Amino acid sequence: PARILVTFVVLGVALEAIGLYQPIVDFAGCGATVPLTGFGYTLAKGTEKAIG
Repeated sequence: PARILVTFVVLGVALEAIGLYQPIVDFAGCGATVPLTGFGYTLAKGTEKAIG
């Protein structure tokens, strides 16, 4: 269902917002950036870069 997909994307954004996703990306590489949580991470990084 869509709510599960949305949950994964929001989880990626939340983990990036509190600074926990970057260490996961450093450890896992592409395995952490390809799934839906990786899409949330990419959205958060793009927003962070655009603002700051």
